[in-house]
Amino acid sequence: MRPLPSPPVPVATAALARAVFPVGCLAMRLRDELGVVFTNADFTGAYPRQGGPALSPVTLALVSVLQYAERLTDRQAVHAAPHLIMHVVTTTAPTDDAAQTLRVEHDLISAGRGPAEHLVDAGYMGAELIVEAAHLGIDLVGPVPIVGGRQEREGRGYGLGDFTIDFDAHTATCPQGKTSTRWIDTIIDGHPRIHVDFYNAGCPACPAKPDCTKARYRGLTLHPREQHEALQQRRREQDTDTWRKRYATRAGVEGTIAQAVHACDARRSRYKGLPKVRLEHILLATAINLIRLDAWWTGTPLGPTRTSHYARLELAA
Repeated sequence: MRPLPSPPVPVATAALARAVFPVGCLAMRLRDELGVVFTNADFTGAYPRQGGPALSPVTLALVSVLQYAERLTDRQAVHAAPHLIMHVVTTTAPTDDAAQTLRVEHDLISAGRGPAEHLVDAGYMGAELIVEAAHLGIDLVGPVPIVGGRQEREGRGYGLGDFTIDFDAHTATCPQGKTSTRWIDTIIDGHPRIHVDFYNAGCPACPAKPDCTKARYRGLTLHPREQHEALQQRRREQDTDTWRKRYATRAGVEGTIAQAVHACDARRSRYKGLPKVRLEHILLATAINLIRLDAWWTGTPLGPTRTSHYARLELAA
């Protein structure tokens, strides 16, 4: 770890804190009376020498201490502060949203606000994005879509996960113990892929062939090693209750979209031209932040999750 000195409290932050807490609070009095309680250098021994950008140990330590002082659970500590929009990207309508993922992450890192975790939906969980985000020190979290042949789609038979892949030996071994005979590096839709098949490996006579393939022999399409291993790991993780609880936090993202649509009419633009629309989006995001700050200051609770009309019919049945 490369410890950095604790920065001073920004003037605007101090002014906002005084306005919100005219008589002060525990956190403010702690800073006023004791000054800097922890330094990043105090935690050097607890961190490796190398690694990606991370939240300051001082920040984590102070949040943890104050969390216990206020008797807050981990989830309550997260919700103790308002969730604000920190970045806005505006593109033309045909632009693929997923293609903006790394752009957003790079922008946040450049601004000193790089996240340790980025919660997204299935459309953003491409193998390349998972690996590239990891290289930036960001854990891209979302459901990995089911892709592949009928085995994966139908949930029966031998899927890709049932094969043992040896990238060093350039072989794949099927559940029946047969080894692949061809391993070919190729390009599909502009992306590097690996074609593996079991030509002349005895597929026609295999008793498990109906569960494996309708073709003469089985073939597999693999991502490059790092991407393949990342995908397989994510598929294992998303079948656990721990992952489901972790991903449940993303409901707040959908809530933000709903708030933007219903409170600020985000589906329609008041102006023409990308520069004007971008300005409108920045103003819209700022408006949502002000609404959320006001709700936080006044103690207004979060709204309940909306129940769809169809779900209401089911509940009434």
